[in-house]
Amino acid sequence: MADTKSPDLSHVLESVMKLPDKYRIIVYLHYYEGYSAVEIAGILHKNVNTIYTHLSRAKAGLKKCWEVMRVKQNIYDAFDAVSCDEALKGQTLDYVIKHMRRSRKPVLRRMKWAVSLACLLLFATSVLGGYSLYYTKAAVISIDVNPGIELDINRWGKVVGQNTYGEESETVLQTLSLKHLEYEEALALLLGSDAMQQYLKKTPLSPSRWKQKTGTLRCSQAFRSAWTQP
Repeated sequence: MADTKSPDLSHVLESVMKLPDKYRIIVYLHYYEGYSAVEIAGILHKNVNTIYTHLSRAKAGLKKCWEVMRVKQNIYDAFDAVSCDEALKGQTLDYVIKHMRRSRKPVLRRMKWAVSLACLLLFATSVLGGYSLYYTKAAVISIDVNPGIELDINRWGKVVGQNTYGEESETVLQTLSLKHLEYEEALALLLGSDAMQQYLKKTPLSPSRWKQKTGTLRCSQAFRSAWTQP
């Protein structure tokens, strides 16, 4: 009787998770979320040529992992090789099949990317939706002055939301684009802006008025460290 045991796909998962953070997030946004390189460049505030370069290097780093993914059955084997919720497997498989039907790329190439997407989703996002993963906040930075402003920070340390309290804070943020920036860069841009400086001269910013909710800034750093560990 033929051996029907599924191949060991742990190396696929390990290779995906070993990618540098700057490559992994682009692979995720491009191949799972379906964003184009131009759209990703806008989200991450990067040059589009940089996005293309990172995509090429990420694919080169993962190429060997997908050489064995040659037939449709391997998609099912990839799911079976990972212990997870059966409902999640089914939902992910439905997405992969629909994606394959819409794509015009050659069948072999579609199979390779479909398996990589399934592994990435199962291993990296657990029960979270793909879109919500990036926009889920891991910490909130609150600048408690007049104007009062809060910045939502995701697990990668990027600003994914901003909340204002009063007309003054809305005026300050009208001239700034903080979303998708690293939180250090966003804070430097915010506190160094001419509009904010006018208020800081009246009300200096002290440690007691600069708060971090849902943990501290170290919280987002810890999330990032956990995400980048192999």
